[in-house]
Amino acid sequence: MANTIAIRRRIGSVKNTRQITKAMELVAASKMRRAQDYAGKTRDYNQLARAILTRIAELTDVSKHPLYHTRTVKTRLHVIISSDRGLAGAYNNNLFKQLHVELAQDKKESVVSQIISVGKQSGHHVSKLKGVELVAAYDHFSETPTANDIRPILNTIIQKYTGAPSDSYVDAAQGDGAERNESYGRYDEASTASRQHSDTPQAVAESSSSVDEQATVLRVAGRVDAVDVIFTDYKSSISQVVTSLRLLPAAFEAVPIGEDLERADFEPSVQQVLDEITVRLIESQLNQAFSEAQASEQTMRMMAMKNATDNASDLIDDLTLEFNSVRQAAITQELAEITGGSEAMK
Repeated sequence: MANTIAIRRRIGSVKNTRQITKAMELVAASKMRRAQDYAGKTRDYNQLARAILTRIAELTDVSKHPLYHTRTVKTRLHVIISSDRGLAGAYNNNLFKQLHVELAQDKKESVVSQIISVGKQSGHHVSKLKGVELVAAYDHFSETPTANDIRPILNTIIQKYTGAPSDSYVDAAQGDGAERNESYGRYDEASTASRQHSDTPQAVAESSSSVDEQATVLRVAGRVDAVDVIFTDYKSSISQVVTSLRLLPAAFEAVPIGEDLERADFEPSVQQVLDEITVRLIESQLNQAFSEAQASEQTMRMMAMKNATDNASDLIDDLTLEFNSVRQAAITQELAEITGGSEAMK
């Protein structure tokens, strides 16, 4: 009797757990549909930005732009996008595996590694790593990030790549032409001075004798040479792939352009439009990474909760069978005792 009571209690406990996992599955399914729609909309924006940039590349040399400038990679910044909560299957573990692959590659090539973590799970994981610098950590990030949500991360990325203090580079890209050109001009002077010297502290100090001494030191010292974002790319409901995307130096794949862009005039000039759209392109790529990551997270969480619900149902069936077997055995034992007692009284 005591055994049947314990089994009955366990069945009740598993049923309560199944109710919770079923509710979480339904919530994740609802969020997954919204995330899929949002990711689809941002793909259109990203595609349009690439099309405009393809057209501009036909009219001017984009390789001269500071954000397209390629240099020897001695320091690399990784931006990893994870979740704040667990219960999403192997979502976070797959990201961490890819991060360790990238860090091992950096170590092999004697490249200094820096990390920006988005999500509590990656922040906790990166804080335990040795030999890497955690530049910034963003927890409780919005599930549908806006430009204002992404702007602090974008500012940090461009600041680390160009060495420009604060967020002046992004502000310059959104300001008028004179302000934008002045910002780029200062960067070109700093980068020219830095290319003539090595990256040692002494060389940095020597390069500070250029036009803007303090700004040059800020731009050369501690700057990164490449920025990669690690996220889970949403392919379908059954396929999500961890991807490492190069953000800086900026690059793009040429895409077909329509007749409207072929006939378009760029005002006030092609160069100023390039300045603006380059920052927008990086922002759209970062925003797309967040959108794909959110869709992948909710999909994997829904699948994980569905599996948990199914496992709970299977466990309940097994426990019910065990309960019935124990109860039947107890009834059989009681019948045998009654029969034995009856026979003994004859």
